[in-house]
Amino acid sequence: IDGPNEIIVREVTDTVAFVEWTPPRAHVDYVLLSYGLTSGTIEKTVLKLQPSLSQFSLQNLRPASQYEVSVMGIHDHGQSQPVTATFTTDLLPGTEYGIGISAIKESKQSIPATMNARTDLDRPLGFTVIASSNHSISLMWTQIRGPVDHYQVNYSTANGVSSQVTISKGSTSVTLNNLEPHTKYNLSIVAVRGWQQSDPSIIEGMTGYYPVQELLFSDITENSVNVSWQQPTSPTDIFILNYNPRSHGETKQLTVNGNETHTTLYNLQPGVDYLITLLAVQGTVTAKPVLGSFTTGSVRVGDKENGGDGDARDGGEGVEEDGVEDSAGDDDECDDGNVRDNGYAGVSDD
Repeated sequence: IDGPNEIIVREVTDTVAFVEWTPPRAHVDYVLLSYGLTSGTIEKTVLKLQPSLSQFSLQNLRPASQYEVSVMGIHDHGQSQPVTATFTTDLLPGTEYGIGISAIKESKQSIPATMNARTDLDRPLGFTVIASSNHSISLMWTQIRGPVDHYQVNYSTANGVSSQVTISKGSTSVTLNNLEPHTKYNLSIVAVRGWQQSDPSIIEGMTGYYPVQELLFSDITENSVNVSWQQPTSPTDIFILNYNPRSHGETKQLTVNGNETHTTLYNLQPGVDYLITLLAVQGTVTAKPVLGSFTTGSVRVGDKENGGDGDARDGGEGVEEDGVEDSAGDDDECDDGNVRDNGYAGVSDD
């Protein structure tokens, strides 16, 4: 007789377990499910289920105990071979349990010696910085399993100044205010219930992470440009450069080591106005983007026809003859009224 197969037990807690199986392909009258402790004299619980069912939730189980569960198909002519699985129920963190122990000999059993004991608390997971400003850091974490009275967040600077804040048990985020600007903080969180305290989750965070203020462009040709910036005062893991033509074309991306202060972009289109964005990244924190623009030089056809080397570049609007964008507004004016470019173009995010 065909019967259920491939039994699986999942989502096991201290008192509940979820059982799944593959239903029989042939007709059966019903599915017989039985479960109980693998040791002891307590009889197993037996249930008749519809043959189309393929899952069942076992309730009111004993914590920290090993169970056996089996299913088989029942037909008028007999029954299928049972498929069996064993599992052990869990203990809920931060929960007090009663424990008893007895001596057994043959059919006799002593009066149990009993005590109560409480399991340890889970530590909050997913503890991370989600935002920061010059004077604040916002934090987030996941709710722990089991009962908890409150959470306690501790934060301190490198010089040892420490503070703490208590968060209600239903919360999973907090913003720390009145912090020192541009300062690295050591951050930790614990769960608290009565006299119990969980292990801490520990991370680092920084206030006011705005390390780059201005982009500089130099050595502009028809197909390349040198991009530079000042060394940031805050530690940086990487810089991400995104650049694309202002009017068309896809955005390209370049990653630069956090210790670098310049890079060169190649394979650009001649005579095209480009937009560029610099992002500074430290850990999970990304700084405010710094924006800039430049125009590549274009080859003068007339110079090629006159026997020139073809390297002269025709500047567009707002661009001097060397192809550098005139955005600084502080170039020197010559006696003949022409503008003498200083060779750099500075573009800030202001």
